[in-house]
Amino acid sequence: MVGSSQGLVRNSQGAEVVATVGYRDAKLPSIVLVPGGQGTRSLVNDAEFFERLAAWASEARLVTSVCTGAALLAAAGLLDGFRATTNKRAY
Repeated sequence: MVGSSQGLVRNSQGAEVVATVGYRDAKLPSIVLVPGGQGTRSLVNDAEFFERLAAWASEARLVTSVCTGAALLAAAGLLDGFRATTNKRAY
């Protein structure tokens, strides 16, 4: 699990996971899964995040998302040439 920094990450419903590494120290993965939800809204203007996401996905054998995570993949240019869907209520 990767987060903006190493440590506890809590979603808007209170569920918690532990990011074992922060963005700066993350190695290139073989699988990239971008979750959706309210947290995606704060990233829409974060150019540094999109640069990192594009770099992480560059060597991944599988890039996928859940719900509005697809919007982050699109903003990073990772859906160019692909069909995708997400929650239309988020827009």
